[in-house]
Amino acid sequence: MEKNGEKDESGVIYLGKYLMEASEEISGKYKIKEGTTVIAGEAFSGNSELTEISIPDSIVSIGAYAFVGCGLKDELKIPDNVNFIEDYAFEHCNSLTSVVIGDGVTSIGNSAFFNCIELTSVTIGKNVHSIGPFAFSTCIKLASVSIGSSVISIGDGAFENCIGLISISIGSGVTSIGDGAFYGCSGLTSITIPSNVTEIGYSAFEDCGSLKKVYFENPNEWKALLIYFGIEQPLSGLDDPATAAQYLTDTYCRYSWKREG
Repeated sequence: MEKNGEKDESGVIYLGKYLMEASEEISGKYKIKEGTTVIAGEAFSGNSELTEISIPDSIVSIGAYAFVGCGLKDELKIPDNVNFIEDYAFEHCNSLTSVVIGDGVTSIGNSAFFNCIELTSVTIGKNVHSIGPFAFSTCIKLASVSIGSSVISIGDGAFENCIGLISISIGSGVTSIGDGAFYGCSGLTSITIPSNVTEIGYSAFEDCGSLKKVYFENPNEWKALLIYFGIEQPLSGLDDPATAAQYLTDTYCRYSWKREG
C-alpha cells in the first residue's frame, strides 16, 4: 500500500475507484484500470513521456490539471460517461492532434485544452452546455469547430488566438459569447450569430482582420455598451453582413453588446 492506496506495476496509485497519482517515469501507452470512476487532479501532470491514454467507460470525472503538460499524441477519446472535464485538464498537451468529447460531458473547464498547439480537430459532444474561459485558447492549428445546439455559453477567451480557425458553427442554443471569445482568430472570414444570442462580450471578435461577413439571424434591438462610462449606443445596419463585421471587429469591438427583446 502507498499513500493509502495500491500502486500497480506502472507506478499508478489507485484508492478504490479513484486514480490518485501516476509516476512521472511512466512512458508510452497507459490503460486506466476498468471500474475506475475518477481521475484525480494532477494525476498525470507533467508526464511528458506519456503518449497515449486509454480511458475506460467507467470514468465520470477528469480532475483539474490531470494531464497538463503530458506528451499525449494523436487522438484523445473521452467516453460518454464522463460528465466533467475540469479546469486545465489537458493544458499544454503539445502533441495532441484530435479530441473527441463524449456525449455525457456537460461542461468543458477553464483552459481545459489551452495551448494544445498541434490540435487540429475537436468534436464537441451533443450535451455540452458550457465551454469555459480559454478552453481552447491558443490552439493555433485548430481549423474548424462545430458548437452544437446544447451549448448555452461560450466563455471568455474560449477560442482566443486560434489563428488557424477558418470555420466556426455556433449552435442555436447559444445565448452568450464571452469577452474576447474569438479574439485574434485572424483566419475567420465569416460567422453567423444565432437568433438566441443576447450578449456578446468586450473584444469578442477584436483582431479578426479577415472577418468581413457577420450574419445576424436577429439583427434588431442591439446596443453597444461602455458601462463604466455610461455609454449606450443603439446599433443599426446589422442586417448588412459587411456592416456587422465592421462593427464587431473595429468600430464597436471594445464595447459589450446586448440585445433586448
